[in-house]
Amino acid sequence: MVGGDGGQHVMPNIFLALFSLVLLIFSVRRLGYSPVTAAVTVLSGTYFALLLAPLPYYALSTDAALVLAAGTCSLVAVGLLPRSRARPSISAHVASGASRQMEQRASLKLVVLLSLLLLVAVALGYSAFTSGISAATNADYDQLSLEEVRRAQNTGARGGGLFALLGSLGPLLGCLGLYGARHHSKVFLLLPLIAIYVAVQNPSRLNSITLLVVLAVFYFYLRSDGRPVLRKSSQKPLAARLRDSDPTAVQSSRRRLVIVGLVSFTGAVVLFNAVGSALGKNASTAAGFPNYDWPAWTLSPIFYFTGSYPALTVSLSEDSSPYDKGTSFYSLMRLIHVFNPRVDVPETIAQYSLMPVPFNLYSGFGQLFFDTGWIGLVLICAALGVLVQLLHVSARKGSLPGAWACASLTSVLLAMPQSFLLFNLDVLVRLIVGILMFSMIKRSEQKVGPASPVAQPRFVGR
Repeated sequence: MVGGDGGQHVMPNIFLALFSLVLLIFSVRRLGYSPVTAAVTVLSGTYFALLLAPLPYYALSTDAALVLAAGTCSLVAVGLLPRSRARPSISAHVASGASRQMEQRASLKLVVLLSLLLLVAVALGYSAFTSGISAATNADYDQLSLEEVRRAQNTGARGGGLFALLGSLGPLLGCLGLYGARHHSKVFLLLPLIAIYVAVQNPSRLNSITLLVVLAVFYFYLRSDGRPVLRKSSQKPLAARLRDSDPTAVQSSRRRLVIVGLVSFTGAVVLFNAVGSALGKNASTAAGFPNYDWPAWTLSPIFYFTGSYPALTVSLSEDSSPYDKGTSFYSLMRLIHVFNPRVDVPETIAQYSLMPVPFNLYSGFGQLFFDTGWIGLVLICAALGVLVQLLHVSARKGSLPGAWACASLTSVLLAMPQSFLLFNLDVLVRLIVGILMFSMIKRSEQKVGPASPVAQPRFVGR
């Protein structure tokens, strides 16, 4: 529970928690079970955890609560756009279903080739990562503990170079494996397992959680079987494309969505605590909060996902940014630096604040606020919400590039309690490479005609 030396009242926190609950209800009603709704669910959960958990944080300030409320509200602003009530196009689904069998056969060689290329890339990235750690520590990588690896990452082995960046393609390798297993052979399930193995070698817990989120979301879209939500008119305004209005598709996938969500959440908590224990972070966190009386396994996740909010309060009260200017747009700043060396590349690690324990994350909303102010915060979050909702609708129609992009950006949304990651180099490179890769697969499918006629499917719609 917030309180302590930084203030006694909790009204800003109560306002934030209740306001987020209103936004969550709005998002469910207007956007359905979309990634934006999932992000608001996580954010609302962290706001309530901040209010209720027995942690002696400094009280959330009014300024910090307004920054968080503005960012969360902007994400769901896409729900204010009008909804379309047109029926799905049956003929479009007939054509799609008729070509499915030949599509699978035609894309197998390409999927195998891309799988091999990604395996080589991830292997090179993993080798570069372990070599960099070994060079920084003057020890064999296999003999190092996760804690020693993490220490080397933050000192002599920071960055890892361009080859180490290839290791960030693990989520893409895993999603390609899910696609191959769905349409060709269960042997492709080895690829997600390899991606998970590579991810857990990196002591960054956020990397492992990102992988699980991307795999879960991409799997959900694959299991949707490309149910069409096409309208009668091919010329649709932007607002009409922002909502999947097929109630049958939503209802039939709701149980699957809940199951996948629960399994992913459980796996993320288990993995988070396992890696945290190996790093010694669970023990250090428990030592910092000896009076914590909730179940011990909840302490580290709650601290990690809520600590940014009181840290934001402290930083705002000091009227100084803990970030280098442009940190939110790291990749763009680095590109500008190539052509204009006078522009400095920002440091990606923020300064620490005492809240009362040291913490150097200030939430994605706080990070954007420090970089761009109120206008930038609102516009960027609103644009991100619109983009993700558009991709969600595209993915539900069967778009592979849309499914990949939406899964990747969902991990960005779910990381907002800690940081704004969209323009991190690994995130951006993975996003672009994945779009290009799945576009190639989709184009290869579309070039193949139907093998035989199929029965016309039934639709139940408004």
